[in-house]
Amino acid sequence: MDKQNQYTPFKQPLPVLFRHLRQTNNSERGVSIIEMLASIAFSGLVVGVAFTGFNEYRQSFVRDQSRRSVNQSFTGVSSLIGPDILQIGQGLTDDPNFPTVRVVQTDIPGTTDKSSIITITKALVSSSLPICADISKGSSTAKIMIRDDVPDSNGKKKSGCQIPDSIPFNDDNPDLSGDGWPDILKVFRDNRLNQGGSIEAYIYAGEQTDLNNKKVHDYEIFNYTGEITENQDGTSMTPSQNNEPARAFITTDGHTWKNDYSSVGTGRIHIIERRSYFLHRKEGEDSGFLKLIIDPPQEIVDGDLSNIDDYDTLTVAENIANFEVVVNIIEDVSEDTTHKCRIIPPGDDDCFPDNLQYSWAKIQYIEMITTLAPDQKDFKRSGLTEEDLVLTERFFPRNVFSF
Repeated sequence: MDKQNQYTPFKQPLPVLFRHLRQTNNSERGVSIIEMLASIAFSGLVVGVAFTGFNEYRQSFVRDQSRRSVNQSFTGVSSLIGPDILQIGQGLTDDPNFPTVRVVQTDIPGTTDKSSIITITKALVSSSLPICADISKGSSTAKIMIRDDVPDSNGKKKSGCQIPDSIPFNDDNPDLSGDGWPDILKVFRDNRLNQGGSIEAYIYAGEQTDLNNKKVHDYEIFNYTGEITENQDGTSMTPSQNNEPARAFITTDGHTWKNDYSSVGTGRIHIIERRSYFLHRKEGEDSGFLKLIIDPPQEIVDGDLSNIDDYDTLTVAENIANFEVVVNIIEDVSEDTTHKCRIIPPGDDDCFPDNLQYSWAKIQYIEMITTLAPDQKDFKRSGLTEEDLVLTERFFPRNVFSF
């Protein structure tokens, strides 16, 4: 075999071998810098999108949480005070002059602003008792006559215990149940016993005229502690079936009377509940608590909160900057003339003409303006505006339609 023929068998396989080696080297080489940068950029994009979505979700959660907090505060105000305003005068619709609502203004400590105190009155017992014997101012009376069926020498019953036809009361304290107890007195008695044996009662003189010929409506609160029932001869008796008392009294704890109460007027005795709502905000603080006190002392009703820490109160809402009440009074339905008053009964703010007679039956609606003061950091993150922190609501006392 010559030289040429000697190498001929290897001539074709060599290119195939080198091509195989090149392919093997290409498949096992590392990642290039460009590919690495592209991967990092893509990963960063994915992480960025994910973080942006999470951050937006977090901010949305904070906003929703802040809005829920605001709504909860407003809901507490609306759900508690609103129904009470709607029920103003419940069971007291026999006299439109009865002081069923009282609104006063008080200074917010450390500021020039004023907030409102609203006191709402409603009857716990829908009926009332008459005043059957005169009560004199300055006297201390242990008992009040509320029934007198003893006829005088002419055979007539004492006029002070008969209800004039002009007064829309439909009870003369009779006994319809047959157990001997005058029915209205029995309701009063049961309510007193359910309250532990003593309860606050409310005596109201009705409409009277003072020495200056000005109409006044005197009233006060006393402790009602029991009942006394007597036969016609004045001896004590216990009511029983077919055995009614000739005279009946309710007893007090020796209350000293601030006003005169006549047995021939429109005076009545009620068992009522009063509720006062007010802002309790201390000096130097931007917000306070909206509070409720049931059967408040007269000083709070009159606007004096200096001793409020001495009384048991309920918190209605927190973070309250101000609480204002505006009462819209309609002067004449036919003329649709209205007046906005921040003091009820109208007084120092001169919102109601002196020549007009105010009565709670003229209330068209009561407007509540509640301003919140949330934490500033939360407020900035919440996206809320100043307008979002003020809630204005109108409530229409339904009992005014009884007149």
